[in-house]
Amino acid sequence: MTSEELQALLARGLEELMGIDPSGLSVKSLIQEDLDIDSLGLMELVMWVEEELNVEIEEAEFEGLSTVEDMVRLLSRYLETADA
Repeated sequence: MTSEELQALLARGLEELMGIDPSGLSVKSLIQEDLDIDSLGLMELVMWVEEELNVEIEEAEFEGLSTVEDMVRLLSRYLETADA
């Protein structure tokens, strides 16, 4: 899955779960400050992504995420590991 596809997936999740308009989303969007997502909302998004991609992400991994780009990189790494 490409970075663009992962970003589109995250945009869909943000829209479905939190009502965030994907047109204002960029890889540089700050999860807490720009998107107004707290730790509970981030956990909800991660659980949604886990279900969509059939992966399991360690909680410690997503606690340090600050941007959409960080999340895309994390998901890319997990998908590479799953394919290996």
